[in-house]
Amino acid sequence: MLAQILNLYSPGELNYIDTMGEAYFTSGDSTTASYYDSILMKRDAKFGGGIKSWEQNKKKIITNSI
Repeated sequence: MLAQILNLYSPGELNYIDTMGEAYFTSGDSTTASYYDSILMKRDAKFGGGIKSWEQNKKKIITNSI
């Protein structure tokens, strides 16, 4: 996964952590997605990503595919 490689190159970059969490969320792995969401919230509670954002993105994808 590209986000994992990028996170090794630039550890702690919130966008990469967010991308990994969203990938796990989209694939149905809610446990791992929650883990990445908790990292995001600990680092920056005002960050625009996380589970709420991933849910909205998933709804948009479903709506646009209909």
